[in-house]
Amino acid sequence: MDLLAVWAKRDPNSGLHHPLLWHLLDVFATALALWEQALAPSLKRQLAAALGLPEDGAGRWLAFLAGLHDIGKASPPFQAKSPEGRASLLRAGLSFPPYAEPVRHELVTAAIARDYLCPLGLDRASAIAFATAIGGHHGVFYKPERRDSLGRRSLGDDRWESLRAALLERYQEAAGVGPGDAPRRDASHAHALVMMVAGLTTVSDWIGSAEESFPYSTECVSERLYLQRALLKTPVRGTGGHPIHQPRPAVKTSPLLLLPGAFRVPFFVAVLIFFGLICLSRGLGLSLGLNIPAF
Repeated sequence: MDLLAVWAKRDPNSGLHHPLLWHLLDVFATALALWEQALAPSLKRQLAAALGLPEDGAGRWLAFLAGLHDIGKASPPFQAKSPEGRASLLRAGLSFPPYAEPVRHELVTAAIARDYLCPLGLDRASAIAFATAIGGHHGVFYKPERRDSLGRRSLGDDRWESLRAALLERYQEAAGVGPGDAPRRDASHAHALVMMVAGLTTVSDWIGSAEESFPYSTECVSERLYLQRALLKTPVRGTGGHPIHQPRPAVKTSPLLLLPGAFRVPFFVAVLIFFGLICLSRGLGLSLGLNIPAF
């Protein structure tokens, strides 16, 4: 089926959509740019050491994790939010449970990523830690029992699983990450590292969702070509002594969330940690214009 029919964002006025695969690559490109342009060499060395990877491999792996953040949108509850998108996927042979339970896409991400990361070489405890981190990019870190309770009404049947597998295969190939690239150290107890992943994912999603930099596109090109273009589009700048600051992002959510089966956490904790590390290590800020729709 046409993987570009699986949407991540939609414009309710024009009816245009931005494919999920393209959005994953937008966020991967943004996270990679943050690593290369916003983090001090000393901080990158520390993070690489915590992962047990060389610096370039560590940056690519962290960006790869950040890009995975929305794979949970490839699920019946989310795709059904758009009548047009739902109809397109029905024509492609996918089915929608008659009473799909309302579930947040980031919770689905946490469940999918946990099982997806293990075959790449991560031990299960580290896979759970990283999956929880990227699944918290809207401010909620879900408890294991909430994540493990998801069934077919949330995840879909075997065809949905095959769809996600195809999306992940294309994404992984474009990102240039393989089984030998996974961290070689147990990250399950490296809480600072896990929070850094959560912060990087959240910030990269904000930036990578800005339509001004990443306009909606359903152009049928190779994933590698799209990624090359996304790397040129990312608005992350700031090396070479240019002052940077961070305006308040336009996010339609409460700064403190408490959902059933979730930890009560300040929404901006991980983000503040991430930018705090940047500011401490470089003395720089980030100048970004963000206008992120909430689903």
